[in-house]
This record gives sequence, C-alpha cells and structure tokens, in this order.
Amino acid sequence: MLRNERDSKRLDEQEMRIRIKVACEKAAYNVQWLLIDGSVNDDQLQAAATIIQLSHYQDVVVERSIDARCGLPCCDKALPSRGQGPKLHISLSEKKVLDIQQLHHFCSVACARQSRRIASSLPDLCVEPVPKS
Repeated sequence: MLRNERDSKRLDEQEMRIRIKVACEKAAYNVQWLLIDGSVNDDQLQAAATIIQLSHYQDVVVERSIDARCGLPCCDKALPSRGQGPKLHISLSEKKVLDIQQLHHFCSVACARQSRRIASSLPDLCVEPVPKS
C-alpha cells in the first residue's frame, strides 16, 4: 500500500509540473501575439520579457518582418524595401565578415541593436518554477 501511495504522489507531482509548463507556454503564446499584432511600449516589452524565451522573441521578430513591419515590437515603422541585396558584409576596419541578413528584419540599425539587447536578456530555455515541498 505504501508503494501505491508513493507512486500516486509522484504522478500527482508530475501532473502538476506538466500543468504549470502548459500554463507557461500558453502565457508565452498570448504574449507573442500581443507583440506581433500591436505596438507596445518599452514597459510592456520589459514585462513581456519576463514571460517569453529567446525562441519566442525571435519568432516575433521574424513574423513582424514578414508583415513588412520593423521586427522590434515597440517600433511602428514599416520596413524599407531592400530588394535582393547582399547577405554578408566584409568589414575591413573590423576585419570581420558580418551577416547583414538579420538587419533586414529592422527599419534601422538602432532598432536592431535594441532588439539584440532584449534578446540577450532572455533565457534560452523555459525556467520552470520549483514546486514547494
């Protein structure tokens, strides 16, 4: 009987962890749609950063740029038409080859930098809350 109680408790804890993870993913999904559909201010973007992960934010940037809007959620500007330009830039001063394809998601270099700062502050993986014992 003791083993069944232990198994039952373990299953209940596992179910609770799964429910929490699903709730977190649902919240992140809803925040993604807010960031994609509308323009948000900096405070709202910082609040959203506490819910979403890096992959969620990258999806928002790409979806906004597909819609011909700046990838930075707090910018309302349209993307300039870029055509089929180069994908790489060779910087002789920095002695580096730079991938400029990411810049095509933004209306300006300033927006790209701000987006990079936001992305660097986001976690790569979901941070699951530790269950209280």
